[in-house]
Amino acid sequence: MRKSVLYTWLLSACMLFSGLFVTAQEQQVNPLQTSKQQEEILKTQKKIADKKQQLADTREERDKLEQKKNKKIEDAEESVRSNEKAAKRLNDDAFDKRKARRAKKAAKAAEKDSKNARKAASRLEKVEKQITKLEKQITKEEEKLTRLEEATSREH
Repeated sequence: MRKSVLYTWLLSACMLFSGLFVTAQEQQVNPLQTSKQQEEILKTQKKIADKKQQLADTREERDKLEQKKNKKIEDAEESVRSNEKAAKRLNDDAFDKRKARRAKKAAKAAEKDSKNARKAASRLEKVEKQITKLEKQITKEEEKLTRLEEATSREH
């Protein structure tokens, strides 16, 4: 009988200590998880800040490119008008070499200016796509940050 009481007491003590041991292990894992989550939150916040700065820079670049594009378009329109005038003058006197040279130069200038305007528009379009991409990335990172913060607050 003494053995059975001893075994019962020993079994109860083992169960009690094993329960305490498991609880202690769980408490030790949580601070590590929390610090990892905090580290992940900080990384995400840094990414968001970097992306927002990059977005601000890109928007500034877009504004400059927009002004440049508008100027190139105005230059191209002016060259087209100049080319039309030169073509009319040449049309009046088709055998005048001087008028023919001027018309040819005006045509080349109009072609060059329109090409520059197309390039400026293309650059602007690329920057606008980049802005859209950055905005999507920022939204994605902010959602990730929100999930991480919610997970951390649930544990505390």
